[in-house]
Amino acid sequence: MIKVMIVDDEPFIRQGLRILINWEQLGFEVCSEAANGKEALELMADIEYDLIITDIKMPNMSGLELIESTWEKVSKHTKFIILSGFYEFEYARKAIKYGVVDYVLKPVQKDELIRALENYKEQYFKKIAEREKLKYTDKVVLDRNLAYLISDKYDTENLAFVQNALSDIEDVRYISIEFDSSESKFNALTKEGKIKAKTELYDILRAYLGDHWYHAYMEPHPNEAIYGVGLIFIKRFAVEADLGEKEYISKMYNRLREAVAYKLMLYIGQRVGDISQISDSYKSTTIARTFQLFSKEKDISYYDEIEGKLGTNRHPVDKEMMDELIRFIEENDAEGISGKID
Repeated sequence: MIKVMIVDDEPFIRQGLRILINWEQLGFEVCSEAANGKEALELMADIEYDLIITDIKMPNMSGLELIESTWEKVSKHTKFIILSGFYEFEYARKAIKYGVVDYVLKPVQKDELIRALENYKEQYFKKIAEREKLKYTDKVVLDRNLAYLISDKYDTENLAFVQNALSDIEDVRYISIEFDSSESKFNALTKEGKIKAKTELYDILRAYLGDHWYHAYMEPHPNEAIYGVGLIFIKRFAVEADLGEKEYISKMYNRLREAVAYKLMLYIGQRVGDISQISDSYKSTTIARTFQLFSKEKDISYYDEIEGKLGTNRHPVDKEMMDELIRFIEENDAEGISGKID
């Protein structure tokens, strides 16, 4: 069922919409009602709604404010149908860019409401079909476009493809999940055996991620001594599991570790504002890996926790410093590396 919320400050309108049509027969479930935008936002903490039908003018928080807040703070996947008076139509047009798929004039007519719902449902299932197509045919293309972003050699088409394919791609981290290169048991494997173990790890990660499986990345690591996979991590993973971010990552590590025969290392990159900056997060996992090799402290290494140990604590780590440290790593310049992390 498609999950729906009705938002209007008039109780009789909310009740009227509930009984106007057979929602279940059309494939919709009205999960809740709200009297204004503020109440609606509070309800979104409990349920991920597919569609919200909202009035424009309401006390405390208007429909347009609700739409904008949902887009910016909750989800860009939730869509809206606006209920508006005739003279409010031009006003309502301003919200089109924030996920409004249709509008219905008041007083609401049964046929018009059904028309709007059927139009939305067509878009909804089209999006699902696109996701299914991605699942079976386009993952290779997605990873190819991700590779351009990760290497910071992307163009607008690469970025647009990834933005369309992945969900909630703001406030993200790159996580590198690798077999421990110092473990004798893993090192005893042939190259073919290591590649097989990497493929199995990738499949296990995808299964663990469930609906978010496409955030897993078969990392073609430039260092042939490193075998692992990547994860485009978003805060939503932890929110849906009702866990803190570190709790989620720790739980994921334990599950993966239980499922594979070899020791794993996790390198958690810095948080970046959006997917276009994922290269910076990826580079920071290289620094986290190098620091772990020197310190041998943990199986899960957060770049955020070691950032203050790089160079001097009086100055933040900038892109130039990060690139310089990575160059030392690539050149195996132990003296240069030590100078940055002491």
